[in-house]
Amino acid sequence: MKFEFCGQNECPEWVLAESALLSKVSAIKLKLICAQIIKRIIKDPSYEEAKIYRLCSDCKLTQEEGFCIISILDYIIHSAAKFNVDQEIFSKEIAHLGIPIENVSVIVKIYVDKAKDLRVVKHESLQISTLKDTHIKISHILASSIVGDKEYEPGETREPIGVQINMGLEIEEFPNEPKSKSTRIHNFAVSYDKLAALTAELDNALEMMKEE
Repeated sequence: MKFEFCGQNECPEWVLAESALLSKVSAIKLKLICAQIIKRIIKDPSYEEAKIYRLCSDCKLTQEEGFCIISILDYIIHSAAKFNVDQEIFSKEIAHLGIPIENVSVIVKIYVDKAKDLRVVKHESLQISTLKDTHIKISHILASSIVGDKEYEPGETREPIGVQINMGLEIEEFPNEPKSKSTRIHNFAVSYDKLAALTAELDNALEMMKEE
C-alpha cells in the first residue's frame, strides 16, 4: 500500500514493524512525547530527548523501545509535513499502521496545531534555482584593415572572421521565498564553434534520456 505521507511510496518496513510500540503509550503521554518530537523536527533548542525517554520509561518501555518511538514519530510527522498531507488523509493512513485510534487523534491534532511551525520542513528537501529568462546577443568579429596577406581597401566589405555569442541567464536563486527573492544575471561569451559543439552534446544527451 502506498501512503501519501510517504510521498506516494510504500511505508518503510521498519516503521511497519515497530509502529505497534505506539499502542503501549497512553494518549496523555503520547501528547507530551509528540510535543518534544515537534521541537526536534524544527530544531527548537528547548528539545529534551531525555524527557521522552522518561515518559517512555513511565510506560514500561525500554530505552531501545524509546529510541524506536522517537524514530517512528519523527518520521511520520516530518514526512507528513514535508508532503503537506491533508489531516483527514494523514489520520486514515497512520490508522492503517495499526496505531490505536486515540493515539492517531493525538498525533493528527498536534500535526495540525503545529502546522505553521512545521512549514520549515518543506524547505529541507532538494530545491534548485529557477531559470527565469535568457538574453542572447550575437557579435560578429570583423577583420582589421590587414589580415594575414590580405589588405582591405577603404570601404571594402569585410567578411566576419568569427562569431561571439554573448548570453545572459536570469536566475531566480534558491531560496525563493517572497521576502528573500533574488534574481541574478550571469553573463558569459562563447565562440560559435564551442556553442555548436555544446548544442550537439546536449542534443545527444537528450536523445539518450528519451531512450531510457
